[in-house]
Amino acid sequence: GAFVAWLARDGKAPSTIGRRVAGVTVTLRERGVEVPKLVTKKTTELLNAYQRELDEAGEQRGRGEAPLVSKRELRRLSEACPDTLAGLRDRAALLVGFGIAARSAEMAGLLARDITEHEEGLTVHVRYGKTGARKVAISRGSHPLTDAVTHWQIWQETARLVPGGPAFLQIGRYDNPRGKMSAQAFNFMLSRACERAGVSPKTWHGLRSGLATEARAEGHGLEVIAAQGGWKFNSRVLANYLRNTDQWRKNATKGVM
Repeated sequence: GAFVAWLARDGKAPSTIGRRVAGVTVTLRERGVEVPKLVTKKTTELLNAYQRELDEAGEQRGRGEAPLVSKRELRRLSEACPDTLAGLRDRAALLVGFGIAARSAEMAGLLARDITEHEEGLTVHVRYGKTGARKVAISRGSHPLTDAVTHWQIWQETARLVPGGPAFLQIGRYDNPRGKMSAQAFNFMLSRACERAGVSPKTWHGLRSGLATEARAEGHGLEVIAAQGGWKFNSRVLANYLRNTDQWRKNATKGVM
């Protein structure tokens, strides 16, 4: 409780405090110190009270929610990618990234052999996820511009990827492939793609929130969405994405007003 209060006085956002408390809890458990459930429950209550105080004061701390990339915007981003090697890479990376709700660090860690073709789509093995490894599938797209299978095949064949090498490469001048991309490079990629497509600026995290939101709108459940993006089942962030969608899908005013 003192730790939460100290971080709050220091001006930290509730989400930041939550992450730090979780980190402390995990570290203690790794060292053999079991944190009682009563303590974690009390901490959650303190954080909720802190958030209410900020809300009542009309104050926001932290960056807030990352603007999501919607299905419609994803099509625009894909369509605006040029037919250059860099453009083929960008399109494939955006579609794979959206399909598995990937973090930028997960994209940077993918090897070409981690993405395999299946008759119904692609299977992607994320070996170094924030919440552990996961293997997920991406179904074939219902629209040519958002079919990750087709555009991964085109990129892989055109770039002549080596199975044990990076799935996505830096592209130098004159379309020369270079080494692996950093996590930050994927954010730059999306920024450039948004400029080309005339879409409001997004960060890579917008692909994660976009997949969760669009999947919920299609009626997929919490467990399925959490597994796809490597969220913990009790993730507050994921719950918020789903709540934002559910408020329109399950609204008391539908058909009433």
